Amino acid sequence: MPAITSLSNSHIASLRALHTAKGRHTSGAFLVEGPHLLEATLEAGVLPTLVLFASDALERGAAGRRLLGQLEAARAAGGAILEATEQVVARACDTQTPQGIVAAVALGAVAPDAVRARRRGRARPLVLLLDALSDPGNLGTLLRSALAADVDEVWLGPGCADWLAPKVVRAGSGAHFHLPVRAALSWEAIAQRVR
Repeated sequence: MPAITSLSNSHIASLRALHTAKGRHTSGAFLVEGPHLLEATLEAGVLPTLVLFASDALERGAAGRRLLGQLEAARAAGGAILEATEQVVARACDTQTPQGIVAAVALGAVAPDAVRARRRGRARPLVLLLDALSDPGNLGTLLRSALAADVDEVWLGPGCADWLAPKVVRAGSGAHFHLPVRAALSWEAIAQRVR
């Protein structure tokens, strides 16, 4: 199949829609960008619903070269893995400096019960509750740190940034696939969970 060269391709529009909360809600997916995050996605056993990649860009780095082999396996497993030019991939990305690959991942892949099933093992004695944390980069960093600290779950109270926004996902470095997050909880819901 030839590489996608048109910036007006329908796949570009569907990936660009994931830059916004409304687009993520409507499509039931979120955006994952860059070789390291795509590798983390695949290693978690999650098959993206759509992947656009520029092989020239990926071949420039060790992580990208490694990922090319994993993409072939994902394609064989039934994934929609499509090659595109670097300009097309850049158009679909949210970052200022795209790294040659972007994907859509179903929201169900990071639902708390799905993540808990992948995580398995004992319940951990620690829950992280975040209140009104509006900075996406800080939220992603805290998710990554919570996973490293073996937190059981993260609860996002009122006023927190959208935990599936592209900047949060990038800063989380794959934590979304291994740490159950319960978002947009009211204080009443949090009080019930604490009890």
